[in-house]
Amino acid sequence: MKLKQVFKKYAGKIVILQPAMRDAATGKALSFKVLKECYSVQEAVSSRGYYHAEGFEGVFLYPCVEDAAIPPEETARMFRVLYGRE
Repeated sequence: MKLKQVFKKYAGKIVILQPAMRDAATGKALSFKVLKECYSVQEAVSSRGYYHAEGFEGVFLYPCVEDAAIPPEETARMFRVLYGRE
């Protein structure tokens, strides 16, 4: 699923995403699997920690809300995964 589709389908929530397909040349993520949808930032952060501990690679928070107060380290992780740095 593309990011625009995720944003439309899960509007008002924070989702936990994992890259499903990456560009071969650049490593940038192209499509994603939705692992879980959350209603609060605290729930999303703890869920992402769970998936990371279980060995899921490239898992990050994606806010489908305009005014979500995502912690800076989670925002940084999102951009590292999107641009193929992690």
